[in-house]
Formats: sequence, C-alpha cells, structure tokens
Amino acid sequence: KTPQIAKQLGRLVMLREDWNDIKTNIMKQLIHEKFNNPLIEQLLLDTKNAELINNNLWHDTFWGVYNGVGKNMLGILLMQEREERRCKIIH
Repeated sequence: KTPQIAKQLGRLVMLREDWNDIKTNIMKQLIHEKFNNPLIEQLLLDTKNAELINNNLWHDTFWGVYNGVGKNMLGILLMQEREERRCKIIH
C-alpha cells in the first residue's frame, strides 16, 4: 500500500547472491516501465536538464546521496531515462 511497507517487506526476504551485480539493471527496467505512463513521463520530461539527486536521510549512498556523499544511482538512471525518452520524441 505504501513505499514504507514495501521497504519493510523487502527487508524480510533473502537477497539473491548476485543481487549487487544485477540491482542496477533491474532498477533501470523498473524505471522504464514506470515512465511508460504518459502523465508520469511528462513529469520526468518537465525536469528538463536539471540534475536529479536522490537526497536522503537514511544513509543510502548507493541509490542516493546522504550528507553530500553517494553514487546517486537512482538520479543517474532517471536522467538516463529522461534522455532516452527525449531522443524518442525528437526522432
């Protein structure tokens, strides 16, 4: 029902041994599916050239940035998706 519940449930499952190797590609696929909704796609495109940063308070330095430190993989994937969708519109 909520992202918080999903996160709590996710902590209960045992991760695949190769999770760290595949998690970025899985997130990329999920982001692509999410933005197939035209209304949500437009929200992403409306960010224009803004740098998208997943700032957080829960110390996530892989998907986001905490206290100025992190890979910001979610932000990077969102910006890649935005660029791919822009290119499709142009062509």
